[in-house]
Amino acid sequence: MHYSVVFTALLFPVLDLLRLVVLQSAGNEHFVKCDQFLEFAYAQLGCQSHQKNQLVVLRVLCNMFQHAAGERFIAKHSEKLLSTAMSELCNSAEKYIQVC
Repeated sequence: MHYSVVFTALLFPVLDLLRLVVLQSAGNEHFVKCDQFLEFAYAQLGCQSHQKNQLVVLRVLCNMFQHAAGERFIAKHSEKLLSTAMSELCNSAEKYIQVC
C-alpha cells in the first residue's frame, strides 16, 4: 500500500479531534498562533486530499468562529481561504463538498 494512502486514512481521526479542539478557547488560540496550521489546512483542501478530510477541514475552519481569536484569524486569511476552497472544491464530484 502506498504511504500517502495510509497517511490519508490515518489523518481523518486526527482532523476530527482537531475539529473538537478548536471549539475550546485554549485550543483555538493555540492554532491561531501556529504558523503551520494554515498551510496544513490548504494542503488538505487540495484536490489530492481525500474528500472526507476536505470536509472535516472545512468543519475545523468553521469551528474557529466559536472564539474571537479564531474569527479574527479566519477573517485575516479569508481571501486566500475562499480562493483555495473555490478553486479546489467546486470541481468536486461530491455534492456535499460543493454545498459546503
